[in-house]
Amino acid sequence: MADVASLTNNLEYLNAITKIWENAFTKKTYITGGLGQAGNWEGFGPDYELSNHSAYCETCAAIASVYWNHRMFMMYGDAKYIDVLERTLYNGLISGIGLDGKTFNYENPMEYTIKNGKLTGENKRSPWFTCSCCPTNICRFMPSIPGYIYAQKDNRVYVNLFISNTSTMEVSPKENVTITQTSNYPWEGNIKINVEPQNKKGLQYAMYVRIPGWAKNQAFPTDLYAYKGTLVKEVSVKVNGQPLELKLENGYIAIDRLWKKGDVIEVDLPMEVRQTIANAKVKDDIGKIAIEYGPIVYCAEFVDNNGHTSNLIVPEKQQFQTSFQPNLLNGVMTLKGTANAINILDDSSVNTTTQPLVLIPYYARSNRGQGEMRVWFPTKIKNLEILTE
Repeated sequence: MADVASLTNNLEYLNAITKIWENAFTKKTYITGGLGQAGNWEGFGPDYELSNHSAYCETCAAIASVYWNHRMFMMYGDAKYIDVLERTLYNGLISGIGLDGKTFNYENPMEYTIKNGKLTGENKRSPWFTCSCCPTNICRFMPSIPGYIYAQKDNRVYVNLFISNTSTMEVSPKENVTITQTSNYPWEGNIKINVEPQNKKGLQYAMYVRIPGWAKNQAFPTDLYAYKGTLVKEVSVKVNGQPLELKLENGYIAIDRLWKKGDVIEVDLPMEVRQTIANAKVKDDIGKIAIEYGPIVYCAEFVDNNGHTSNLIVPEKQQFQTSFQPNLLNGVMTLKGTANAINILDDSSVNTTTQPLVLIPYYARSNRGQGEMRVWFPTKIKNLEILTE
């Protein structure tokens, strides 16, 4: 539909596809970018119905969301669509494939909890499914990722994703430029972009560098999710060491100049641990927080947290320490803090203990066996639903 709208400039189609996008991403998207609450008919549920343990969030739907948001960006040139694309790519999409590269999840729920003696959700990765759309779709999609890093319109070059690469493109007739990105994103927020026009005299064109919504204290481009508190640092952009005023145009900082060989853009994004809350209309997330770091959504997994996650309470004033673990899950940034654990002693009594809390990126879950996992954490006992038997 977006393709037809774009190719024909059909105003009714453009209005319709925008209204559908607004409904989906204002009322029906999970924090990981996952789409689809209802598995029995593979569709959306009612507005703001975003159940955590029964979330469907099919891997194919996440891929479709990337396709859809990329097309919306290509029509409108607005960074908010790339913000959704990035959130989906780094969380709800790559979570569908195991770190071994050959096992998959069809569904990607927000939690696994022991209920009636059984672990809920699709908590084990599989090499294949009777309906094989997810494995084949993700294997088709992964090699296409380089095509989402940049975009070009006339003599404007858009830097959408921060991934180390070298690319050459023609920005005016028979005038090429080579762009090299160097970064350790998403674990670090320092991005260096080297610009090398082939013309020795230089090349006049505009570079549009996306400033992610999360780096501007905007968790989501709608009011579905929001951060608690504000960023300590601010975004910094420099060209050849000279700071630029951060005037944004549709989420991009536009740098229009005569580019010469050796020119360097330096982008410094504030990588901080953030607490995220959902819109109050999302009943499953009332009184709960999710934890994010840059574009990455985190979860607690049973392996790191005394075998359970459904009994954890994370106080609102919790402070986390970041620690990159090169030998864990192919190399991940972990977040470490403390949590209050509710322990059931018998039918009539419980106790509360304080224990270390370790969080890993959501995409890396389900690579170390089967057990509980959680994205949304209650901050008070009254919001804790202990389903464990």
